[in-house]
Amino acid sequence: MLGQTQIMLCPAFELGDDSGPVSMLELPLRPGDFFLFGDTVFVIENDLATLEVPAPFAGRVVQVLAKVGDKATINTPVLEIEPMTNVFRKDLDSYGREEDAAPKHANNAVFLVHGHNDLIREMTARAIEKVGLTAIILSEQVNRSATIIEKLERYDNVHFAVVLMTADDVGGKKSPTPALQDRARQNVILELGYFMGKIGRKHVCVLYEKGVELPSDYYGVVYIEIDDRGAWRYALGKELKEAGLQVDLNKL
Repeated sequence: MLGQTQIMLCPAFELGDDSGPVSMLELPLRPGDFFLFGDTVFVIENDLATLEVPAPFAGRVVQVLAKVGDKATINTPVLEIEPMTNVFRKDLDSYGREEDAAPKHANNAVFLVHGHNDLIREMTARAIEKVGLTAIILSEQVNRSATIIEKLERYDNVHFAVVLMTADDVGGKKSPTPALQDRARQNVILELGYFMGKIGRKHVCVLYEKGVELPSDYYGVVYIEIDDRGAWRYALGKELKEAGLQVDLNKL
């Protein structure tokens, strides 16, 4: 049974000390998608933490009012939703079974792990597609009320993962006068380790901005600096080919 629509607003961000605007990190639902009470309907983050926002009741998405990357404050409209009753997980599983299946293009798919640098993300995705492969960007995929880890699990059968370490954060050893250095987002480091464990380090390549701190525990994977001349594209193409993917380096 469906009811009148309601507007779901951005909640107060209670994690960390940052009371400023937050970023819309994930908007997994699309108009027409159903969800249950407690399902993740969107994900927000500030400089200190990430928050998965749960659904306050079961319902259906009528309209998505925000975009990934948007800045939001408390009470910013995010979703127009229609409450519903008498719906169960098995109904949603049946409804979304085709969409929830493992991607059929996994043999030529490259998962792209990224932070906040949209320009480098788009340049890398286009380079991957230019050689005839499919770039999987998590925020662009249709998912049904899944957590971030569940979304990653849907794509852990890809053949290769490219991890973008861009200067999104700063950090350093705790001391009275800390020496701060550019770092990648924590979720990027987590996903690097995830794919190393799932598909093996020989099928993972890191592209990094000059000056970004590289995690010492992850040496053993290939690191390629994103240079101004664009030579990184050819270096990446060679790694993809070495991993067994069918690529045409002449297209780069």
